[in-house]
Amino acid sequence: MKIKDKWSDVTIGEYERIVDIIKGTDDEIERLTGVISVLSGVDEDEIADMPIAEIARIGQKLDFLNSFDFNRNASYKSLAIDGETLVLSTKNMTVAQYVDFQATWNAETKDLARIISICYVPKGKIYNKDYDIEELIEKIRNNVSIDMANSIGFFLLKRLSGLTSFTLRFLGAVSRLRAMKTAQAMTGKKMPLIKRFRYILGFH
Repeated sequence: MKIKDKWSDVTIGEYERIVDIIKGTDDEIERLTGVISVLSGVDEDEIADMPIAEIARIGQKLDFLNSFDFNRNASYKSLAIDGETLVLSTKNMTVAQYVDFQATWNAETKDLARIISICYVPKGKIYNKDYDIEELIEKIRNNVSIDMANSIGFFLLKRLSGLTSFTLRFLGAVSRLRAMKTAQAMTGKKMPLIKRFRYILGFH
């Protein structure tokens, strides 16, 4: 049985499935057969019919799961994924991108494929315009290794920390302005002028 035995071969999607398996049961045999199934592509029922000694032998190849590291010095200005070129777009990040990035990054569970799809767009495209972003997310999930995804995430954090505090305040103000306009459209009521300024500037 051929089985993946290093993180650079494990995709984001496979990693997420492994995490779900480990969280989903306390039974060590179920965990082991589930993880082997993900890393080998062999059905769990077929693995269940294998001799325990064979399972134990295969399990020895899974020692890499006990440690994890990634490149913290890599730079990713572009990505080639399944024949498609994605380019870094954080330099000209739109408000929509910033809001989506913050919401996704601050979520309890980090969706690395979605984070990458926010910061990298197909060459020649504008973020989430004229292409199916959900399709792109799945392409990233199924083709980018988990160690590379973490390396990209680390690179993005360093890159985005370069945004000045003024820029972040400005983007926050624009985001609040959009929220206020949406609320006004839904209720038909406008805030008093002074209150509107205080809200937009974050003094609410």
